[in-house]
Order: sequence, then structure tokens, then C-alpha cells
Amino acid sequence: MNFQDVKLLSYDHKNNFWGDSGFKYGSTISISIKGYILNLANAFGVKGVFDACKTLADSLGSKQDIVINGINYGLGKISNVSFDSGNWVRVTEYTVSVEILKEGDLKDPDPTQEDSFQNNVISSISNSSHFI
Repeated sequence: MNFQDVKLLSYDHKNNFWGDSGFKYGSTISISIKGYILNLANAFGVKGVFDACKTLADSLGSKQDIVINGINYGLGKISNVSFDSGNWVRVTEYTVSVEILKEGDLKDPDPTQEDSFQNNVISSISNSSHFI
């Protein structure tokens, strides 16, 4: 989804960890943006603006590239959309919440540390277990 000429309302970056130590398996970026759907040449009827709103609402939950003001933030999904003020003939305002998932580094950061993946996770698997 390509969002142009929008303003950022909020940005939250949450790292996702396995266990209590610092083994990060990914991140979740939550972004809230506000923009306008414009049909400035229209003199009557709401079809143009309404169709654009419907397209945006239909994209809820689907995974797609998220591009905001020309910057590609990667694969994400629209988790919420709302439509606010406007005359619906030429313009309406919308607010969109987007979630973007980023992969973490699944390598052992420092095998000499006590809290390393090898010492905590691999050693906790019994000898009779099989790796998938």
C-alpha cells in the first residue's frame, strides 16, 4: 500500500525476545498515520472518494509492502482504518494503523557469554530429542 503526503501520528518499535535473556527473534513496528483522500476535480457525487475509501478498507489485514511518503518500510499489514471529517465529494480524512514485522538475528551473539543461545537453549534440550 502506498501512502503519499501523510503525517506521522505515532511510531512504536517493540523488540520480541525468547526467554528472559537477550535473544531477539524479531521486532514489531507499529505506525499510525493520517492522510487525505482527494478528488478535487469532482463537483458532485461521492463515488470517487467512496471508492478510494473502500479500497483502503478492503486492504485491512492483508500483507503487502508499506510505502509511506516514498519510503518502503517492508512487508506489513493494515490493522485499523478510520475515516473522519470531509465533505466526501472532494476530500475526506483517514487514519491508518500499520504493523510491520522485522526478522531478528537468530545467530548466537556471543557464545562465550553465560546467557548465550548454546548454553541456555540447546543444552536444555534432552539428549533424546531430535532437531527438526
